[in-house]
Amino acid sequence: MPWDSTVPLMVEIPLAFQMRIVKNMVEDVGLLDEAIPLPNVSGEILKIVLEYCDKHQDDGYTEPNEETLEMEEWDREFLERHITIIFRLSIAADYLDIRPLLDVICKFIVYKTRGKNPYQNRKFFRIESDWSPEEAKQIMKENGWIEGQF
Repeated sequence: MPWDSTVPLMVEIPLAFQMRIVKNMVEDVGLLDEAIPLPNVSGEILKIVLEYCDKHQDDGYTEPNEETLEMEEWDREFLERHITIIFRLSIAADYLDIRPLLDVICKFIVYKTRGKNPYQNRKFFRIESDWSPEEAKQIMKENGWIEGQF
């Protein structure tokens, strides 16, 4: 199955059908022999998504256990390798409607941020502080009692 991009990407039908958006397009319109446009996913991200789909091609979907952050070692290593683009991967998983990938990404983000202080999480999410160092120091002085309350 071709992929509509500057560089065509051929994908086997069972692999492509893990992307529910593709499966729905094919079932609704019958686009098996044509390129399928996926304008919201770059070729770089799509190749990474397809790596995940290929690994889990024979897995059935089960609802995630929200009580635990356990995940397969392969999944954790896969996401660690791609941590710098984790949010682009999550957007792609959502757009392509790949629920297992989106679930494991969400679980991974919780795993990486749980128990961290706001500064550590801001670093993980690459969020710059709106406050100057002086303002941050003053806010901590005034609200230091909150630390560890949550």
